[in-house]
Amino acid sequence: MVRPGARAALAAAVLLAAVAAIPLAADVGVKLRLFESASRLSEGDWALVTLGTARVSVAASSENVKAEVAVDAILGDGIAASLARASVGVRFPGFRLTMGKARLSWGEGAAFNAGDLLFGSSSAAGLDLTADALRDDAAWLVAAYVPLGRFSFAEAVILPPPVDVAAFLADPLSAPDPSRTAAGGRVAGKLLGVRTEAAYLFRGAEPAHHAAVSLQGNLVVDWHLSAAVSIPAVSPDAADLSEGLRLSAGLFHLQRLGDRATLSARLEALVAPGGSWSEQEPSASAVYGVLLYPELALGIGDSVSVTARALVSPVDGSAWLVPGVSFSLHKGLTFLGMASVSTGDATDSFAFDRAGGLSFLLGCAYTY
Repeated sequence: MVRPGARAALAAAVLLAAVAAIPLAADVGVKLRLFESASRLSEGDWALVTLGTARVSVAASSENVKAEVAVDAILGDGIAASLARASVGVRFPGFRLTMGKARLSWGEGAAFNAGDLLFGSSSAAGLDLTADALRDDAAWLVAAYVPLGRFSFAEAVILPPPVDVAAFLADPLSAPDPSRTAAGGRVAGKLLGVRTEAAYLFRGAEPAHHAAVSLQGNLVVDWHLSAAVSIPAVSPDAADLSEGLRLSAGLFHLQRLGDRATLSARLEALVAPGGSWSEQEPSASAVYGVLLYPELALGIGDSVSVTARALVSPVDGSAWLVPGVSFSLHKGLTFLGMASVSTGDATDSFAFDRAGGLSFLLGCAYTY
């Protein structure tokens, strides 16, 4: 029997061998991030860890077909690999078809997006403020995209239940139940100059109905607003409507400062009307009524960038702060420095005294 770690290493080796054999016409991409990390475990106790992350991707395309395969890996003394993308997109007269593991961007928002019914961007779960992309989830799906006009389209999607490949190969009878399939769609267009999107998704695994409406426009600054609701398919009541309601909103502005500098500012909010509006103990299981995501980024030329990201929980008065600076000295190569600080007490959403409440990262990133 092949051990899980050996299986991951074998998968990475097969991918690298495949990359080496690819015709030169294909596009090969590499994103590599290497860090020295010092993290506070408890008072007077620190951990020093050297880790890296990598994404190797291969993309090929013809006039009407595009295919992509990408593998992510966490690098240490060993390697933990996972499949990030594996999709084929085909353009037919009047519509486009996407099959495989891919990401579809529903709704609006970088950190909080109530309109994202596919990947659930309506909580702080999965957010990594030290990463390049705040949200990069993908899923196995089949999607059909039909343009309806210059600014409008319709899209239908089916998401089959996930398959544990190792378990399925060992026992084909372990295939997932088809009733756990999710399916839905969205329609988008412009209404009175405002980009409007309505979406619906039924998840058989729950089972539950999910619906969302998203608006996006510009009024001095870019703005967006989304509302979503989740209702059980069996015996729903008014309490389910209140608990399943999520609202997200955001503002974004990019300002030039002279000839070489730019300053961008982003503020996003996530509101759960049925959540708790007073501090709970312990807070780990509490869904608070509001979360905020502020972000500032100062760029000087093409070589220096200073950023500040944060997650703020106003209800319990805690926050997770991530300031950072980067220097690009050669094409594709960037040197990075970041800190991660939690400011709350032991019962807050973000607690300084928890493991990782204070950490520092130094490293570099290379993109090819």
